[in-house]
Amino acid sequence: SVLEGQPVQESSFEVQGDTQGSMGGPARGRARPPNAGSLLTGWRVILQGEFGVPPKEDLATLVQVAGGKVLAKWDICEGKKNHHDMKNLICLVNQAPLHGDENTVERTLSIAASSKKYISHQWLLDSASACELKALDNYVVLV
Repeated sequence: SVLEGQPVQESSFEVQGDTQGSMGGPARGRARPPNAGSLLTGWRVILQGEFGVPPKEDLATLVQVAGGKVLAKWDICEGKKNHHDMKNLICLVNQAPLHGDENTVERTLSIAASSKKYISHQWLLDSASACELKALDNYVVLV
């Protein structure tokens, strides 16, 4: 503190959780090694369709600030069909993740195993809030 002339523990003053149930994001962000890169380093993201709150522009800014690259459309990636080139390429849409019986989820995951992955934009918000990449399988959508 200023009165004591020394820094205080940050953890006593940081946000512990959010309204979506994510816990510990600020602590994880602070503890992230400097050489680890940004959260979305190496990721390429397409924002497809209309978005309400937050707007598409804000989502694009979040992707960029987190170290990712925003692409305009899939055809930029056509001709790059090998597994390595498509691995960290996703398309975020304004749609709730698929929830259902095991067969529905399994069928959807097989669709998602194709080169094009359609993911709820909630993945980006949850990953940023937690300061860790959430599992894509939990955010798969049918388009």
